[in-house]
Amino acid sequence: MGKHKRRKSTSEIKIDGIEMLGNGVVKNTKTDKKQRIGFGRNVVKNNKTVVMEKRCTDVTPRFLTKIQREESANKLKEAKKIAKRVANEEKRRDKLAGSEVKRVETRAGKRWHELNASFPWLKFALVALVLILPWHEATMMREARDIEGAQYGEVALVTPPKAAVSVQERDLTGKKLVALTFDDGPSAGTTGRLLDILREKQVKATFFVVGTMAQQAPELVKREEQEGHEVASHTLAHNNLARMSSDAIKGEQAAFEGIMRGILGRNVELMRPPYGSVNGTVRSTVEQPMIMWSVDPQDWKDRNTGTVRSRVRAATYDGAIVLMHDIHASTVDAVAGIIDDLRADGYEFLTVSELAEVRGVKMENGVTYGSFRP
Repeated sequence: MGKHKRRKSTSEIKIDGIEMLGNGVVKNTKTDKKQRIGFGRNVVKNNKTVVMEKRCTDVTPRFLTKIQREESANKLKEAKKIAKRVANEEKRRDKLAGSEVKRVETRAGKRWHELNASFPWLKFALVALVLILPWHEATMMREARDIEGAQYGEVALVTPPKAAVSVQERDLTGKKLVALTFDDGPSAGTTGRLLDILREKQVKATFFVVGTMAQQAPELVKREEQEGHEVASHTLAHNNLARMSSDAIKGEQAAFEGIMRGILGRNVELMRPPYGSVNGTVRSTVEQPMIMWSVDPQDWKDRNTGTVRSRVRAATYDGAIVLMHDIHASTVDAVAGIIDDLRADGYEFLTVSELAEVRGVKMENGVTYGSFRP
């Protein structure tokens, strides 16, 4: 009886003909021989017994894995039930929402039928409005563009530019003269705003444009010329000409001229060497007058509106050429104040070519000019 209870209390597991009776006792069901083995101890030297010991020690993980699989299956079933309830709830809500939309559509359709019965011509009027209004708007916009193009050229201006007055027609008696110049543009982010300021102040300036920049914003180059400003060259890509061979300089000049002919239909007359860097090769190769400067507020270095404004006013003299850059927002912000300051000091603003003409200077190719004093 005691033996029966002991056998019943043990976990009997059979693996490959080996029956585990518990308490380290195993039974070979083929030979009906029992053997006690030690778990975790090297007390059995028989190879076959050692194999049995290894198999017995593997029983527990396999048994636990089976339990885990059952638990996972139960959890999966529960999750599927929950997902099914959620899906059913979503379907119910969608069905209610669809019913609400259908009721709204039904009310709108009923209202439309009532209107159609009272005003049978209404649907034809609505169709006519849908078709005619866009066509009319497009026609008006097209006519407006044609009028602007006829009056102001390809680039329509916010307000028509005032008629240009030649230097000979301007009264410059007792006036000090100065030329404002702007390098490295045009910039889509800043040059347009600068042109607005110059137009408002009725000031003409000289723009030394970079060829690659002009390619990106040709409409700004056109606008510069159309509003009476002077467009000049600042080379193709702002390279240091003094470090280049004569052939390389000629190649850059030819490329720049091609860009200008494509935008303006002609080449420009003046050029400014980048960094003011000039040597004998540059002088003998460049076939344009080279314009330097006499006032440099170093706006590229100190991008402070107040600093740029005060430096220009302090350094400007009669016949000076002021160097600034229209690619810097801080410089553009300073221009209106600079114009007001210099006007208060008795200055009149001219382009570089106008300033040279008034001072009686005939500019020559390959020669540098930094100012035109009286």
